[in-house]
Parts: sequence; C-alpha cells; structure tokens
Amino acid sequence: MHVRYWAAAAAILSAVTALVAGHFLRSGEWAFGTRIVLSLAPVLPMSVYCVLAVRIIRTFDELQARIHLEGALFGLLGTALLTMASGLLVRGGVIPPFTLASAWPWLWIAAFLLWGIGTVTAAARYR
Repeated sequence: MHVRYWAAAAAILSAVTALVAGHFLRSGEWAFGTRIVLSLAPVLPMSVYCVLAVRIIRTFDELQARIHLEGALFGLLGTALLTMASGLLVRGGVIPPFTLASAWPWLWIAAFLLWGIGTVTAAARYR
C-alpha cells in the first residue's frame, strides 16, 4: 500500500481513537493510570501520521515542497490568529469562556482546513 494511504489511515485511526477514548473516559470511573492511557491513546497513530507526512514531503520536488510549506505556514499562522482572536473575544466578554478541552478539536479542524486553503492558494499562484 502506498505511504499516502497509510498516512490517511493513521490520521483516521487517531480521530476514531480520540472519539472512542473520549467515550470511555466519560462513561465511567477509571483509575488514574487508565485515564492517562485513554487520554494519550490518539497520540500514537497521530505520531505515525507525522512520520509518514514527513516521508511524503521528502519525496516532493522543490516546487511541491515550497507549495506545501507555504500551505502549512498559512495554516499555522491562521490558527494562531484565530486562537488569539478567540482569546481576546473571551477576555472582552463578547463570547463565553471555553476550555482547551472543548476547543482543541476545532483547532485541529481550523489548522488542517487553513493548511488546505493555503496549499491550494500557493499552487494556484505557481500555475
């Protein structure tokens, strides 16, 4: 199987693991060690995804790598701006306070969505 398919499978497995582990954590009383294992369970498949993503990027030529670097930078900086803006809106009393636990899924969504937008924008510029 191609490395890109394995990377996609690892990302999907991480998301599914996060959902299942979250369900188990909410559904019962667990020992401290078990809560640690359940909480960190999605990290292993996401680590595999990160390693595979680096392997994929290393196969790119210079232009493809630059396009994806610009996309990743757009995603990183856009997520930073969204995080800053939401924090300032909470501080100003415009939106209700929220926890990191409730916000982190949205941060991932924003980061990957903005990465995709940045990559498409950069690719269009080089066409």
